[in-house]
Amino acid sequence: MQHNNYMHFAQRAIFEKLEAGKINPIVRNPFEEIRGYADGRKFVLEGHLAWTLIQFMQAGDQGCTPADLMAPGLSQIVHQLRKVDLTFATIPENDPRIGKGFRLRYVLRSKVSITDFTLKAGYRYGV
Repeated sequence: MQHNNYMHFAQRAIFEKLEAGKINPIVRNPFEEIRGYADGRKFVLEGHLAWTLIQFMQAGDQGCTPADLMAPGLSQIVHQLRKVDLTFATIPENDPRIGKGFRLRYVLRSKVSITDFTLKAGYRYGV
């Protein structure tokens, strides 16, 4: 992922730790809380909502499906994120695993800037 000059230092720190392998968000959710702005509105997210937002930010325009995030309740999580005024596109697509039917792909459309974050105790010192 390329970082632009306008990325907030906290957001840059999260992505650098993810890219360096210091945080494995698939195995465990390292985030206790993240704070920032979405389309100019302030937000605070905790736990799995924080983790999911980071995953959507990393996915970019490709977006995520429940299978991508190993999150069967992704539609409920997206619903909760929408309550915090985050904007998502919902794109139905064919499910290649089954060959018939469809699945939903969610794409984050809000412009998000993370200004601060708190990691859970086990992650604070690079453990």
